[in-house]
Amino acid sequence: MFVATLALSVALQNPIQIWDVPITPEVTFRMERNTAENTNSYGLLLDPKTVQLNVALAGGTVYDESPFNGRTTLSKIIEQTKASGGINADFFQWGDDPGGDPSGAMIHLGKLLSRPTKGGRADAIGWDSNSLLSLLDLDWEASATIGTQIIPIDDINARSDDSEVILHTNDAAHFYATTPQTAIYLQAPEAQLTTNREFRLTIKSIKSTQSKAQIPNGEWVLTMPTARFENLTKPQIGDLVSIKVNIAGLDPNKMTNVIGGGPDLVVNGNPQSFPTTDSFAETKHPRSAIGSTTDGKIWLVVVDGRQPQSVGIKLNDLATKLRDWGCTQAMNLDGGGSSSINFFQTVLNKPSAGSERAIANAVTFNIPANPSQSQKNLTVTSPESTISTKQTLTLSANISPIIWTAQGDAWIDQSGTLHPLKPGKATVTATTRDTSSSIEITITE
Repeated sequence: MFVATLALSVALQNPIQIWDVPITPEVTFRMERNTAENTNSYGLLLDPKTVQLNVALAGGTVYDESPFNGRTTLSKIIEQTKASGGINADFFQWGDDPGGDPSGAMIHLGKLLSRPTKGGRADAIGWDSNSLLSLLDLDWEASATIGTQIIPIDDINARSDDSEVILHTNDAAHFYATTPQTAIYLQAPEAQLTTNREFRLTIKSIKSTQSKAQIPNGEWVLTMPTARFENLTKPQIGDLVSIKVNIAGLDPNKMTNVIGGGPDLVVNGNPQSFPTTDSFAETKHPRSAIGSTTDGKIWLVVVDGRQPQSVGIKLNDLATKLRDWGCTQAMNLDGGGSSSINFFQTVLNKPSAGSERAIANAVTFNIPANPSQSQKNLTVTSPESTISTKQTLTLSANISPIIWTAQGDAWIDQSGTLHPLKPGKATVTATTRDTSSSIEITITE
């Protein structure tokens, strides 16, 4: 197998083992097992010279009528966008509220889908058409002008509450409000909100006491509490409305894709330090991160947590890990049950809940088509179909290089050795460029 295995030290001194798998010319998969910290880390190293990095909204819209309110799993996002792989991205609404709205900034190919925020988990990272990453410090302001009345806009494509003015574009698909709002429907033939420019639209209709509605194609909706609407010099159908959205800290002609998250982990090659009094930083959680190296290569990284074989990682330790893996800049992404990393619809890590969580958005990537590298006859073999929790099992595949993954009641390293966790079943998968093969192993007491 073309797997580079690096034993950084003897097990008792520094029990870290790293497997680097050059799964394609453009993508290297890394697994790190740290027995001292009891963590499993997974990464995809991408070459931006040939890999195209993207952002993707779950389901293609902020909200929908599904039980997950506009969220879906990373595997489903990879399938829907026909991507080669990806990682979960920003934090999102939690609880009973519609959950498809990313917490921070999201720009896809210049189109603004979610506005920047401020705070410890409200940073952003962006990249240009060449997939070159930059950490961003963004601020924003937006307004709607009707006649001589200037109305500050509080949010974009977000759930409306009883005090805010929200602009909803076609990319939201629906709008929701905690209390009935007045909704001003605007004719928006462009139907694509971009930054640092003015949109001149006309009022198509005005509807009161709306708490939920689908946004018609070619229209945007401005919602506000009815009391605020009644304090305006009453807008009329056909009136002109000027919409302005400006984002400071961003050159929209260069930085065409932006994703929110935070905090920043590595800045100018230096791992950032987080207070020991910060429970979010100090608790060992599953974590996800994105970063780039001196030569512009991109790391997508997940550290598993909340499991017997991998307890999670503190932010300070994650920052150090990203630096040690070569990142000169890196940002934390949503973690916990959201942490997931994927290659050709194979989940490479073990999500903490035992299955993928529905998320709001993702960072995805595409590698060039190369039919000569396609492998359609991949087969996994095992000397045993049943083992006990006291045994390990080494599996093999007829093709190399491959990535080994296991879901269920065991985990697997990149030598193909399966490590049982408890009685039950484990599905072991070998994955190569665009195909995979699985086998089920039964685990007894």
